Amino acid sequence: MGKFLIFAFSIAVVISVFSDFSLAYETPECDYGTFDAWYSEDGIEWQNTTVDHAEIKRGEPFYIKATINTKIDSARTALIISETGEDSAEDSSFEVIDGPCDIYEILNLGIISEKNTSFTYNWKIRVKPDTDWAGGNAPLNIRVQFDKKVNDEWYSDDIAFTAVNVYILNEVWEGYTEDTDTSNDNNDTNDAPGFELLFGLITIAVFLTWKRKKNR
Repeated sequence: MGKFLIFAFSIAVVISVFSDFSLAYETPECDYGTFDAWYSEDGIEWQNTTVDHAEIKRGEPFYIKATINTKIDSARTALIISETGEDSAEDSSFEVIDGPCDIYEILNLGIISEKNTSFTYNWKIRVKPDTDWAGGNAPLNIRVQFDKKVNDEWYSDDIAFTAVNVYILNEVWEGYTEDTDTSNDNNDTNDAPGFELLFGLITIAVFLTWKRKKNR
C-alpha cells in the first residue's frame, strides 16, 4: 500500500509539472489580434520573451523575431520598437544592423484585408559600442497596434511588452569592427496617418515600471 501511494504521488507530481508547463505561457492577444516575440543570441536558438536578463557587450549583436496575426478583417496594423528611458534612435543604446525598421521607426503594415493573416519579421540589433549605458540595464520594448474602422471612426487596441531586458557589459565585444555597416530594409514605414502621434505619445511613457540602474 505504501509503495502504491508513493507511486501515485509521483505520477501526480509529474502531471502537475507538465500541466503547469503547458499553461505557463500563452501568446499575448487583444480583441483585434495576437502578437509574440522571441530573443536569440545567435539567430538560431530562440527564447520566448520577455527575457528578463541578457548580458550583452558593447558592440555585440543579438536577434529579435516577431509574429503578428490579425483576428479581424480590415485591421490597420503597425509595429514599433523602443527603449525605456529614451525617445529616439539617436539616443537609444541600440542600433538595427538588419531588419524591416529602425528603433522608433514605425513599421506600417497598412490595412490587412483578411483576418487570420500572419506576418513574421526579424531584426539583427546590436548594442552601440559607445553607449553611455554600459554597466546598466536597457529594456528593449516592442509594441503592435491594431486599428478597426467602425462608422468612419477608428478604434484601437494594442499589445506591448519588453522583449528583452539587456544588461550592458562594460567591455567591447571581441567580434566588433568599426566598419560594420548598419542597414535596414525600409518598406515605406512612415506613411500611416494617425499612427505617428499615438505611437509617439505612448512610447514617451512606455514601460515606466522598468527602472534603469547604472553603477556610477
